[in-house]
Amino acid sequence: MEASSRPSLSLEQFPTELLTDICKLLIPRDVACFRLVCRIFGKVGAEYLCPELLVFLKTLNDHRRLTALSQQPHISGGLRRLNYVSETFAVFRPTHFGFGRDTRLLSQRLHQRQLELKRKHWAILMSNIEFAILSNALPTLARLRHVSITFDNRRPDLPGSTFPPEGLATRVGRWRLEALLRALSKSGRAIDHFTAKHMDWRFFDRDDALMLNLFAPLAAVKHLELQIHCGGTYYDLDDGMTFTDEFHALRRTMKTGAVGKALSVVKCLRTLSIEFDNPGLTMNTPLTPKRSVFLKEIIPSGLAWPTLRSLTLKDIVTERGELMKLLLLHKEILRELRLTDIYLASTSWIDLLSDIRHQLYLTDPRIWGYMEGHHEDGDDAGERQTWKILMWPEMQKPEDIPQYVAHGDVRKYLLEGGKAHPKQKCPLVKHNFSF
Repeated sequence: MEASSRPSLSLEQFPTELLTDICKLLIPRDVACFRLVCRIFGKVGAEYLCPELLVFLKTLNDHRRLTALSQQPHISGGLRRLNYVSETFAVFRPTHFGFGRDTRLLSQRLHQRQLELKRKHWAILMSNIEFAILSNALPTLARLRHVSITFDNRRPDLPGSTFPPEGLATRVGRWRLEALLRALSKSGRAIDHFTAKHMDWRFFDRDDALMLNLFAPLAAVKHLELQIHCGGTYYDLDDGMTFTDEFHALRRTMKTGAVGKALSVVKCLRTLSIEFDNPGLTMNTPLTPKRSVFLKEIIPSGLAWPTLRSLTLKDIVTERGELMKLLLLHKEILRELRLTDIYLASTSWIDLLSDIRHQLYLTDPRIWGYMEGHHEDGDDAGERQTWKILMWPEMQKPEDIPQYVAHGDVRKYLLEGGKAHPKQKCPLVKHNFSF
């Protein structure tokens, strides 16, 4: 058959599914070129022109980006991920910029400029305009599935009486997270993935009814990541470790079970990550029960998710039986387990790893950081166990720690319930040391 007699296929007759698969592989710059081919290519490519938006929240211009996007439905309809960065930058004193007449004049001008931006920032917060902008924009984002908010927890130097002297960054973060959750509730937008990084623990210090209402729009979330900034500063004294009043307040709030009550609202989790960002922990400072949050305070006994496949916990105090009870509730489907800086108050990590190996089937076990526990049997019963599990021991081995455990050895021991490496011995038995 001659080429002239073959049926021709115009660009506009390409299957939409094929064009969609092509756009998924392109970066936004190439999508922009793809849309210039023809009308059909332009319509399909519009949904992938802006799949992700990053918004730094400082001034009103930052909010206008989201407003401008929402007013272009052919582009906003393709937005799948919204990343919020709640940023409160520091205001430097003039002396921070150096010495000399010209330098002092320049530093004073910069200082005044920063204060002006701060006043605008504060005015935006007090006017509640962020909630209004989000409430108007979210209904236009038809394909939005992932919302992420990151908080800046620095304590800025704010001279004068215009602003609160301390804690503005944490207050800003709490207000913004509340505004975001309220806007999600008002818009009725259902999302699959919600991430909050460095969120201030004070967000949970509120009435139970209000907390449940705020987390209500996350009821259908499948992937939830919470990184909770504990705050507080620790001081090493000759007679032991002391804590700031801020950390004592954190402990009182966690004891109310506020985090667990919020998690009880979310019913369909596949991935759960709860990490406590504890500034008191350093590379050479092990955990103690008073320096962490208890597992029973954040995940109450009996709380389970039938579809949970991945669980991440960091900086938690628990017991072997308590943790295993939680894991066995998800035995049939749990495949990924990540544990970092876990303290067993009176039970053994060696026995815990043995329980995990024989009772769970994990395809991606990741355990690292400081692991502390206590011997349960024998002459050593009650004595302390301490390990430092390193992800890359050849790069991370501290000079002052003569022994360590490689993460890879622990992973082999737990992988696929021991079936992948049946002869692998528990690596914690060989290396047990104290600081």
